[in-house]
Amino acid sequence: MDRVTVIIPAYNVENHIEKCIKSVIVQSYTDLEILVVDDGSLDQTPEILKQFSLLDERIKVVTQDNKGVAAARNTGLREATGNYIAFVDSDDYVLPNYISNLMFLMKWYDADVSATRISNIRMNNQAEADDCRNLVQDQTIVMSGKEALNSLLLRKEIAVAVYGKLYQRELFEENVFPEGKIYEDLAVVPFILAKSKTVSYNPVSDYYYVTDRNMSIMNKQFDARNYDRIQASKNLQVLKTQFPELRDSLDFQYIRSIIQVMNNLVATDDYHKRELFELKLEASKYIDRLIRSNAIGIKDKLLVKSVDLPLILLKIMSKMYKFIYK
Repeated sequence: MDRVTVIIPAYNVENHIEKCIKSVIVQSYTDLEILVVDDGSLDQTPEILKQFSLLDERIKVVTQDNKGVAAARNTGLREATGNYIAFVDSDDYVLPNYISNLMFLMKWYDADVSATRISNIRMNNQAEADDCRNLVQDQTIVMSGKEALNSLLLRKEIAVAVYGKLYQRELFEENVFPEGKIYEDLAVVPFILAKSKTVSYNPVSDYYYVTDRNMSIMNKQFDARNYDRIQASKNLQVLKTQFPELRDSLDFQYIRSIIQVMNNLVATDDYHKRELFELKLEASKYIDRLIRSNAIGIKDKLLVKSVDLPLILLKIMSKMYKFIYK
């Protein structure tokens, strides 16, 4: 069997890490290296990880000072010995066939990246990971790297998240996570897909993302680090050289990031009027062309057009965004 390194970054997750690790231990695909990077936890996480490492020799715990999830993932990549790489977040969990499904998609279709669907679930309504879900028959989609990239940019089959996928290890040789930044998946995954020849996807749902995380950046008031989303999307513009036919999709990703940050700003008590005006001005440069684009769907054009709303109506835009992308 080909070894898969499962990288799990962990920071102060004493209430969740046990469920996460147990779900990886019971994988039907057994040739695993389970690499948990403790990112300077201050709670009982280190003790829990120590106990697990004594129970299963496949578990390796690496400890570092707190540097953030991007740095923890990079540490995992440096320490990995597997031929393939998978990521699981420490407060999420997976079903027992998760890795075997991804490996089948990888091998059968000679893919560089394989992916399955990610399910959102609330923390207080979690199902037990006790069933083995098989691939959805006759629904596998095989894409080129360009097609997979376009799928991600337009929010179709391929999610931007680094988890929910299996990767050939060498894809990370020139792609590492930007440390000290958030939205690090957006900064890396599109470049991974652009580097891939073949990407296989099946809509089996065997990765569970816990939506109401107390530490999640998405559950906080506006944080200046939200601008990292815009910068990550702007950095993707270099892919226009490699894929000029994806210009509109890349621009839409950039505009959507701007709109998402505008939504974050308007949700705070202080409207940040100057920042909102500057973001609105930047986004307006792309509106006319994207509205006419054949690459962009109706609901996406509606989102783009919402930038034209007066600043006083931005709260309506925020509600519109949540409605059309719910």
